[in-house]
Amino acid sequence: MDQREVRERYAKIEKYFKKRMAKEERASGMNTEESELDQAIQDIMGMAEAAEEEITQKAAENKNSRDKERMTAEDVRKRSMERLSETQERE
Repeated sequence: MDQREVRERYAKIEKYFKKRMAKEERASGMNTEESELDQAIQDIMGMAEAAEEEITQKAAENKNSRDKERMTAEDVRKRSMERLSETQERE
């Protein structure tokens, strides 16, 4: 199995599990007994959500740092293009 097959298989299992749990919830009206397999799937789903959240957070942090670096670079370029007289006026 390659990574793609594993990812697709996990998505299929997760979809089936959510559908089955919703169906059981509606049928009984209360929490149903969960098997060890159900608990393991829920744990894996929780870990996947946490990892996805972490990736999103890191992406936001990277974007913020790139924006900050870009602003600094633009300021440095602007200052380097100024004439000496303009620089002295600004200071």
